[in-house]
Amino acid sequence: MMKQHALFCKKCKTRLTHWLVPIVADDQAQALCHFKECDPGAEPVDTVPPGYGLVMADKVLQARKDEWPGTRIQEGIWLSLSDLTDAVCYTTLTRRLSGCCGPSGIDGPNRICTCGAEVGTESSDCWTLRNFVSETKNTEWKEQE
Repeated sequence: MMKQHALFCKKCKTRLTHWLVPIVADDQAQALCHFKECDPGAEPVDTVPPGYGLVMADKVLQARKDEWPGTRIQEGIWLSLSDLTDAVCYTTLTRRLSGCCGPSGIDGPNRICTCGAEVGTESSDCWTLRNFVSETKNTEWKEQE
């Protein structure tokens, strides 16, 4: 069995997520993840199921870029909003929280660590994928010891 991982803030070393099973291969991503925007009026579906962290890099990243040409697909760890800990808060920069049903995620990182570091972007508006994407420069993906 693959060891679990969690996302940590590089600045203060706080754990930002629950322990998660990494998804590192495109066939795993295709089988487990929901790569569709929410349907208006339908119950929102997380892109990545709770308990997993999609490592959006290498072949998985390229497959998403091929699937959605012309779309900005961000490298990082993609995960369910329910897997964030209480150490992850919303930014005070309200322009980054635009959206009608939740943050759209198109205006830059909108989630911060309690220390103030920008740790990722939540997308949870009615027309977006529903997920959290880590900021790779401010977070670390570590294996459980």
